[in-house]
Amino acid sequence: MSNRQYPVEMANLVCKFGDQNLLDYFEEIVLPSFYNPELTRIYGTTQFFFENVELVTVDGRVLLVGRFIKDMVLEREQIYTKSGLVEDHEEMQSSPSCIFVLVLDIHRLIFLKETKFAPTLDNFKSTLESFLKRSHKAFIDTTYDELKESGEKVTKKQLMLDNFPPTL
Repeated sequence: MSNRQYPVEMANLVCKFGDQNLLDYFEEIVLPSFYNPELTRIYGTTQFFFENVELVTVDGRVLLVGRFIKDMVLEREQIYTKSGLVEDHEEMQSSPSCIFVLVLDIHRLIFLKETKFAPTLDNFKSTLESFLKRSHKAFIDTTYDELKESGEKVTKKQLMLDNFPPTL
């Protein structure tokens, strides 16, 4: 049995939409940012995404719980043997992960690294920020289409002024 320690980090997750808060756009923008399986952030040959995200209630508190995965291909060009450095090209997929818990009412993020070389809080922030912006754009586009179909005169510019983009 392993005696490996699993480091736990905590952070405040402050998400604003202008004067509005994370919970004001939770169903329309925030939740789809975590739930949409098509959302992936690609950085070089590495992909970041969320998996198995669900809402859980514990002692009356609503938590957003899931995994944050960093999927990548490790490449090597050489290895060291008794005779010295030898050219050796090999690749291997690696997908280190973290478990995250977002306590929604106090905006507290609990971050547990499950593996060595797990994604960092900065990776989480960059990925969530990217997903929030994409979900916000989808929200604006959908709202625009719905209002146009109902006969209302509206512009995307006005919708952007009424529904500020997210900042994290």
